[in-house]
Amino acid sequence: MFAMLAAGGAARFGGGKLARTLVDKPLWHWVADTAAAAGFVQRICIVRDGWAPAREMQALGWSVVVNPDAEAGIASSLKLACTAAVACRRLVIALADMPFITSDHFRTLALSEGVAFTRYPSGRFGVPAAFPHDAFRKLAMLEGDRGATSINWGPGRAAIAPASPEALIDIDTPDDLVRAHTMLARR
Repeated sequence: MFAMLAAGGAARFGGGKLARTLVDKPLWHWVADTAAAAGFVQRICIVRDGWAPAREMQALGWSVVVNPDAEAGIASSLKLACTAAVACRRLVIALADMPFITSDHFRTLALSEGVAFTRYPSGRFGVPAAFPHDAFRKLAMLEGDRGATSINWGPGRAAIAPASPEALIDIDTPDDLVRAHTMLARR
């Protein structure tokens, strides 16, 4: 199963980030399209209450789960993703503001074993990430704005770097969105 987290408040952006257009489609649509291209049949999107694109996502074959506790931080969205994936063998989690991530990277995470994080050029681990069913219990114990990297997964966790560091660019500020437009214009 694939879970796209889209319940954040976009405070650094000034709100409304995921609805902003990047070239020809809303920012959230980039990750949604990439997940579909990666072959995920079961796709959920965790959103905050009143998120306008929810119906469009459902029309694209996504299940939409409203996070009533979105203000509490990312842990609440991770818990909802685990609940939605309770019958699944593996869960890939991504953020909705990473337009350059590739379907190949999503597939690599999905086909990996155990807990697998994306390795950033700095060496840190982060999202997208993938978890086997037996890791859901640990994810469900998270609180506040703590993500899965805050858990001690032991030496068995994998770190998978994408083909290009550009894939890991996320959009947190209006300047980031301008840079993303510029990058796409150069391609």
